[in-house]
Amino acid sequence: ESRPVASGVTEPLKLNPKPSRAYFFWLMAPAIILLACISLYPFFWMIYMSLHDVELGSAVWNNFENFTKLPSDSRYLKGWALLFQYSALCLVLQIGIGVFLAVALNGSRFEKFLVTAFLMPMMMAPIVAGLVWYYLYNSTFGWYHWLMQSVGLLGAKSILGDPSTAMLGIVIVDVWQWTPLIILI
Repeated sequence: ESRPVASGVTEPLKLNPKPSRAYFFWLMAPAIILLACISLYPFFWMIYMSLHDVELGSAVWNNFENFTKLPSDSRYLKGWALLFQYSALCLVLQIGIGVFLAVALNGSRFEKFLVTAFLMPMMMAPIVAGLVWYYLYNSTFGWYHWLMQSVGLLGAKSILGDPSTAMLGIVIVDVWQWTPLIILI
């Protein structure tokens, strides 16, 4: 037994036909052009300046002298040493604390709440986290500065203003913000 079919049935009108690929490209083109200008121009300008002696109003070709001086420049080598020290401290602390907290949280009664609470620093924009910690470390009104000064661990200088404590202060901020990623993993 078959059902009767209306003789005038046609496909419904397509009010919104599928756009072409070119349409999507033209939608993205302004953003692509803006990002290219923001990133490519400074990149090529940096290469140009690295090959010249640049002073206010003039640039003189230096025949790759800037690059030949690098292996003997103490500031350059000290920068690499600080980078490795910073990376090692952050990596060891983040993995150690993160794995410990992940194992401690696994199967606990408040696991979902605590994981959510621990993930909050990671979800904060880095500029906001930096400003929060800058104010906490401030030598005039910062709580952490006041606490460390009260206990006798710190003098009148700011935590970030003293070369002996600046690295530790920055490592603490990085560990606070990115340890939740290790917990999550």
